Amino acid sequence: MENALYYRMGVDAVVTDFPDLAAIARRGLMIRRACRTCGTMQDFRKLNEEERAAVRAEKKDPRHYVDNLWRCTVPGCLWYQPYLHTDGGGTLPERFKEEATAAE
Repeated sequence: MENALYYRMGVDAVVTDFPDLAAIARRGLMIRRACRTCGTMQDFRKLNEEERAAVRAEKKDPRHYVDNLWRCTVPGCLWYQPYLHTDGGGTLPERFKEEATAAE
């Protein structure tokens, strides 16, 4: 099976042979979910460290669990939510909007 995809931990050569997987490797892990703000299915990525700190500050709890929160990747969208549902989601502060559009 010459074109078969084999998942091997830590081997980048396998990923570069498949353009879609190479894009995922550059952008990070993505999931497809319904975004409450956009109203359509969108790609989501995990919150970065600064975004997680902002959510903890908003919730006023430094121990608030934020490792399972994902952010919509549409430029200008600030919606975040847990992996499997929109309950428990919210919007990030406006200062993250510029970062989202600047990254494009």
